[in-house]
Amino acid sequence: MLIQDQNSFEDLLRRCREHGSFAFDTEFLRENTYWPELCLIQIGLRGEAVAVDPLAEGINCDLLVELLQDPGVEVIVHAGQQDMEIFFCKSEALPVRIFDTQVAAALCLKNADSIGYSRLVERLCEVKLSKGESRTHWERRPLTSRQLDYALNDVLYLEKLRDLLGTRLRELGREDWLDEELVFYQDGNLYRRDPMTFYSRVKGAARLDRRELAILRVLAAWREEEARKRNKPRKRIVSDDKLIEISRRKPVSVERLSESRGMHRRFIERNGKSILKMVRKGLDVPVEEYPARVNREGRDPEFGLALDVLDIFLKTRAKELDMAPAYLASRGDLYDLVKASAAGRAASAEVRVLSGWRHELVGDDLLGLLAGNYSLSLAPGNAEVVVRRLDGSG
Repeated sequence: MLIQDQNSFEDLLRRCREHGSFAFDTEFLRENTYWPELCLIQIGLRGEAVAVDPLAEGINCDLLVELLQDPGVEVIVHAGQQDMEIFFCKSEALPVRIFDTQVAAALCLKNADSIGYSRLVERLCEVKLSKGESRTHWERRPLTSRQLDYALNDVLYLEKLRDLLGTRLRELGREDWLDEELVFYQDGNLYRRDPMTFYSRVKGAARLDRRELAILRVLAAWREEEARKRNKPRKRIVSDDKLIEISRRKPVSVERLSESRGMHRRFIERNGKSILKMVRKGLDVPVEEYPARVNREGRDPEFGLALDVLDIFLKTRAKELDMAPAYLASRGDLYDLVKASAAGRAASAEVRVLSGWRHELVGDDLLGLLAGNYSLSLAPGNAEVVVRRLDGSG
């Protein structure tokens, strides 16, 4: 079913509010824009799936935004961050009550780290979904029956997944864990990143020295702001390799800028003055304010072996708990722990694995491992990892 008029849309939203929960998904495009373009809304309610055409004349999504913010209504999604970003970009609306089936699965199922929706449906509902329309042109009208079937399947099984995973979480006593993990949905900074932090994500940044990074930081921030203002993908403003080239050459004139590889006349006419201004701004940064070098791995290689040991311990514990290791602690979490321990501040609550449910479940044991209180060995015959405290307990 496809809704293309406001009255039917509002009636559907009213039924969602009365029911107290609904499954939610969207189809959007952003290949040619900075901001995601909403092309289709899918809603699942009591085993029924309905699509809404936001491109149809007269369709207004304001009431949907209100519904997403209603604490009395549960919104069921699968990896729904990008879906919520669409509405945050338009109205800074943040969902209040979310059940994310991807996060829930990672907390209570083996081998479910970042599991996709189709795989989860096949695993729990024993239904194999088609993937044939995953790269379709959702902005084109009319939509085909195959497109609609594909889109509706994305919400058709979410309620059942919520029920099955919710039951499993209750049986394991992990409902509070899910609540804690889903708090990020209420964090506006998730979608409001500081442009001055984007330089470290530019491909090739690890090859630059600190002075060059000071220039790249300003250039990458300028590109981000231009992309937002012009609603163009970042690389349509200026590519990563051009930013790296400019940062290395440090041009202070149009003539010097034009000597850089790939700097075409039209590009310089449109952006040259702004780029030179940014280069000068980067050159004026005091030495003590230069950014730190960007490591390709983003981590100190000296901690590599310690990370490997902690990772083995973590995977062993995750197996015992029937959950995805990355949700118990990511590689980045382990790195933060090792780094904090090396700096003598291992008890810091800034380290995610030392806060909330993770601290009691695995944080103290990881600290014990770093302190030399555990041993790891292989069981004879089956090569299973055995973890023992040095006092003899398991």
